[in-house]
Amino acid sequence: MDVSFTGTQPIWDRALTSYTYPPFTQLWAWGEAQKALGKGVVRQYVQTSAGPVLAQWVQERRGPFVYWFCPQGPVFPAELSSHDRESVLNACEAALPAQAQTLFTRIEPRLRAQRGSIEERQSWDGGRRVRSLNPSTSYVVPLHGSPDDVLERMHKKTRYNIRLAERHAVIVRGGTPDDIPVFMSLLKQTEERDGFTGHDEHYLRTICTTLCQFGNARFRIAECLGKPLAANLEVLCGDTIMYLYGASSSEDREKMAPYALQWSAIYTAIQEGRRWYDFGGGNPQDETSIDFRPSWDGITRFKERWGTVMAAEPGTYDRIRRPWLYKLFVRR
Repeated sequence: MDVSFTGTQPIWDRALTSYTYPPFTQLWAWGEAQKALGKGVVRQYVQTSAGPVLAQWVQERRGPFVYWFCPQGPVFPAELSSHDRESVLNACEAALPAQAQTLFTRIEPRLRAQRGSIEERQSWDGGRRVRSLNPSTSYVVPLHGSPDDVLERMHKKTRYNIRLAERHAVIVRGGTPDDIPVFMSLLKQTEERDGFTGHDEHYLRTICTTLCQFGNARFRIAECLGKPLAANLEVLCGDTIMYLYGASSSEDREKMAPYALQWSAIYTAIQEGRRWYDFGGGNPQDETSIDFRPSWDGITRFKERWGTVMAAEPGTYDRIRRPWLYKLFVRR
């Protein structure tokens, strides 16, 4: 089975976005961003009777160990049988470079239909289930109906805060890559206020710049009297807008600028004819799940109040090549 991809970016992205709710980390631009960060990237493509299978792999290193990671992938047509999925995956793994050094492959399979629901729980057999790197549960706003319909499905407190931002004269504008310094400044305030450390500046600049260059991302800035109060980076991927990164000022918090920002993004997505606005990861319903994090309770409640539905994915799996060395890896 020939799994190599020799086509171009438009062909790749057109195949990916033929599916509903496609994963943004399988976009061509995401692979180019990983290359710019110095990582090896391999793209594989298999045309099946049910639709295309896409796998964009990133080579990762941890000390002496090498493994290949397929973030939010491979992407399989939902109608493809489990037997055929396994056959394609085996062929993809066998064709990866550096076979002698590969300790394991790490996958986050996505099963997608041309049109369909994102609420159906999907299962996966094969591999060792590990805590998800990209969240296995996301909270997504369905964009069917008018803007008023979408607004009505939100929690009343969310609607109140949107109106409050309007009364405070918060204005939302589109941003450009020139706004990266504004975004970085707001992100630093967010990290200091909330007590976490995110990606380093080089990583974020590379991701933001590359995705924007390919037309797969855009900034959105909320201001009051010309002062930036909040900023988001959105990823454009087929019928879906992904809220990837957000940051806000530690000043003027009573103006509710992040609410104006999110509503502006959702409204724009509706006007563009998108189907989903993805708020990203949150907790699964099952508190015994390997992916449940008590620290995510607050952010999960926030996302639930935007009229979201819960999109469940199979999770992250390690497919082990060298069991004894893998045991050393997981102990590190």
